[in-house]
Amino acid sequence: MVAAIFADDELELARGTARTTADGAVLVFDRVLEGKGRLLRYYFGEGRRAVRVEAGGATVRGTLQTRWLDQQRIWLVRVRNPVPAATEPASPAPAAVDAQPVTV
Repeated sequence: MVAAIFADDELELARGTARTTADGAVLVFDRVLEGKGRLLRYYFGEGRRAVRVEAGGATVRGTLQTRWLDQQRIWLVRVRNPVPAATEPASPAPAAVDAQPVTV
């Protein structure tokens, strides 16, 4: 699914393809289609983590995180409430992603 990530001040940070983990607690952005620089600046430059994601007709709030997986940066949003079923959960995320503690 295509999803948009917004800063807590409503600025659109990025758009990308996302999937949910099996439990719906994490949105995994495997590919950022636009806004890579804005995400990097928000996360590393400003040290900010609070985001809102709009995807599949649903809006969720969560905490932005990033990881390296197979020499590629992926972005994660750990959501405060499980993602509604309308966003169609995909296959489970790799174990390296699921093993991270949830911080909200």
